[in-house]
Amino acid sequence: MKERTLRRCIGGAFTAATLGWLLLVLLTPVALARDIGGRSAALAAAGTYLIGGVVCHQRPDRSFHLHGVQMPVCARCAGLYLGAGLGVLAAAGFRRRGVGRGAAAPERFGGARAARPGETHAAGPGSLRAAAAGGGTSPPPTNREGDMGSLRAAAAGGGNGRAPAWLRWAVLAAAAPTGITFAAEMVGWMPSIGELRAAAGVPLGVAVTWVASLVIRGDLA
Repeated sequence: MKERTLRRCIGGAFTAATLGWLLLVLLTPVALARDIGGRSAALAAAGTYLIGGVVCHQRPDRSFHLHGVQMPVCARCAGLYLGAGLGVLAAAGFRRRGVGRGAAAPERFGGARAARPGETHAAGPGSLRAAAAGGGTSPPPTNREGDMGSLRAAAAGGGNGRAPAWLRWAVLAAAAPTGITFAAEMVGWMPSIGELRAAAGVPLGVAVTWVASLVIRGDLA
């Protein structure tokens, strides 16, 4: 129970941080352009641009400008952060619809359904033979927390801590648009178009935050 509560808190903090940063990236230029919030907003904006400069080149010609003010990150990074926001919202909705309410995680990943509380597992051939011999007087074991942990591990990658193959391919597919546009720009095959660079980054942002959510929930642990 403590581990579950800790994971829930970490997941909530991760979601809040992701959405909070996205809002800062989007609203900071607007606040500066319209002089909203006074000195406090100016200090928050300075911090946003400072943090953005750590992870982004912030080139004006490759950045969006809102109301005439350059965004704290470039167009590609803006697309990544937009995808990240969509990813955490999708993961939260996914959990509320099933896994987060106690439904078996393997059902979502193509594994076997876990038994509900009070539901017994089906007896295997060994148990039937033992019962026929007179030694099968004990009832079949009921579902326990350990069973769910084993099933989650198996669904996540066969119980060996590795991501399932389909998930690795999904992340690679999500990264393909960013890689293709970056390479095309480097060799001069495609002009630097902010909207295209941002759109290419959205799938990668979604995929990364989705995988991070799986790790936080323990499905890839």
